[in-house]
Amino acid sequence: MANRLQTVLPNLCCHKCNCKAVILKLDFAKAFDSYADDTLIVCNGNRENVAALKEVLDKFAMATGLHNNFSKSTMVPMNLQEDEISCLASILQCKVESFP
Repeated sequence: MANRLQTVLPNLCCHKCNCKAVILKLDFAKAFDSYADDTLIVCNGNRENVAALKEVLDKFAMATGLHNNFSKSTMVPMNLQEDEISCLASILQCKVESFP
C-alpha cells in the first residue's frame, strides 16, 4: 500500500500544474496501539484551508473524544515555498517531511 501511495499521491498534485497542496498523515492519541488507524488527508496548501482543517479536526476531537496527536502527525507539502511550509506547520503543530 505504501508503495502505491508513493506512486499515486505525487500525481494528485503534479509539478506541471504547480498547484499547492498538503498531505497530512494524522495520528490519533490512543490507549492501545494494537490497531491501525492511520488517516491521510489531502487539501489545498493555503493558510485558509489548513486553518479550517485544523478547526474541523479539533471539533471532531471534542465531539468524539478521539484526540489528534499532532506532535506525531506529519505534513507533506507539495509545491510550497519554505515560508508557506513554516506557516502551515505552525497552524497544524506537526512535523514536516517529504516524499522519499
